[in-house]
Amino acid sequence: MESIQSAIRLLTPNCFMASIDLKDAYYCVPIASFHHKYLKFEWNGSLYQFTCFPNGLACCPRKFTKLMKPVFCYLRKLGHESSPYIDDSLLTGQTYDDCAANVIDTTQLIDNLGFIAHPDKSVFIPTQELDYLGFTLNSKTMRVTVTPGKKLKLIETCKELLTKEYPTIREVARVIGLLISNFPGVAMGPLYYRLSEADKIAALKHNKGKFDATMQLSAEAKEELVWWIDNIDTAFNPVHR
Repeated sequence: MESIQSAIRLLTPNCFMASIDLKDAYYCVPIASFHHKYLKFEWNGSLYQFTCFPNGLACCPRKFTKLMKPVFCYLRKLGHESSPYIDDSLLTGQTYDDCAANVIDTTQLIDNLGFIAHPDKSVFIPTQELDYLGFTLNSKTMRVTVTPGKKLKLIETCKELLTKEYPTIREVARVIGLLISNFPGVAMGPLYYRLSEADKIAALKHNKGKFDATMQLSAEAKEELVWWIDNIDTAFNPVHR
């Protein structure tokens, strides 16, 4: 399955970008009637069954990605460069007109297939700075940064963890996961989580794998969290071409 790294690889100096978000994408995919019985659930005393692609099943993102592969394969044959991620896709073009043509062909194709491009979440006008999957891609500066919303969430989460003398291992693991998720936009990020990870692993070993047990972060691990709080606003990751 493609990711933000796949999108970053499409970034070239001064290229133009757009994005398409499919509205209610799963619900646009019908399920064969003889398979409805396998997608049942009970709620409030009644039994229901999905007639379309269901949300919540672990296999669904990969299945939907496979479903869309022929779509983007066809678009690539037309000369367009795109990076799909489930129901989001980044479209690029070396010039404004190239990107605009990509947008037109992509929206027409997905419309013909029964999907709907979300009018508010999609970016149809080619631009050289675009928010995509929680990161801001800038082809003028060739930099990737974390979006303001993700920065705020990271700062608040790190500060909250620092206030707890004995957090659960699960809480620490959740923060570490958040730090790692921001690596594509923070060049020095991979240097500032290892001690927290080491503390977590040691605590898990001591508590026989129980994530709900409490632990204590070392002073060095706390310094890592402080680094993220102090630097996330100005951090970036250069894209080399």
